[in-house]
Amino acid sequence: MASLADLIAARAAHDGAAPFLESATTTRFITYAQCNDAVHRWRTVLAQNARPGAAIALSIMDPLDFCLAYLGALSCGYRVLPIDPGLPAAMRADAFAPAALVISDNVAGAIRTDAYVNAAPRRAPGGSGAVELRSSGT
Repeated sequence: MASLADLIAARAAHDGAAPFLESATTTRFITYAQCNDAVHRWRTVLAQNARPGAAIALSIMDPLDFCLAYLGALSCGYRVLPIDPGLPAAMRADAFAPAALVISDNVAGAIRTDAYVNAAPRRAPGGSGAVELRSSGT
């Protein structure tokens, strides 16, 4: 069975200019070719910074950038911790604790979505699954 990344790559090869994802709040959209390129960039960045199966925290304001990073992480076999970028700093720090790597556009020391700057990986607890959702209990 083909993975989602494989299906995106096949569509990008066939009709790369077709829209893949469109923002509901802006006129911005991403084509299959752009998505395929971004997924490959994220796979490279993630492979350099965390072991397969590790938890990757994503705290990204832009929904399209979030989706691209999310697809890149899932295509490499990482667990994804989607973290609300609007959380207060203390709550964000707690939410980031189990992550081997933090990807964000507004957190110091994280891999930034706009620059792909390497950050020091942190050790993550073992686990399996694709998505790990946490709640503050509210």
